[in-house]
Amino acid sequence: MKHQSLFCRIVSLLSILMILSLPFEVSAQLSLTEQAAADAKIDAKLYVSPFAWGAYGFACACLAIPHAFLMDPSIPIDRLIGKPPEYVDAYTRVFRQHAKRRRLQAAAIGCGIGAVISALTFTVRGESSSSSEASGVGFIF
Repeated sequence: MKHQSLFCRIVSLLSILMILSLPFEVSAQLSLTEQAAADAKIDAKLYVSPFAWGAYGFACACLAIPHAFLMDPSIPIDRLIGKPPEYVDAYTRVFRQHAKRRRLQAAAIGCGIGAVISALTFTVRGESSSSSEASGVGFIF
């Protein structure tokens, strides 16, 4: 009888410890995914060049914006070596999302700058050709 009571207490104690340790394991997984998300955001800023994508948007607006939107960015594999699968999944998802957003924003800004410069150029050319026609001097552009 005494052994049975002791056995029940030990089993109860172990059960309680197992139940109490469960939230710590879940919180460890949450912190792992949160760390992966933070690392991915930092790497997206480092690996995506806004200058390059802005120049691409400025030069080739009809190609840059669809390319930035449709193509998935390449993930730096060296940052994922030796990491658990949960980390890799979270990192991949967040990196693609943030890198794509940065590329699209930079391409759109470059496209907008290119459109404004083109509009100003054509406006200035139109005014100069109309004033040169009035003065009798014509230039070919």
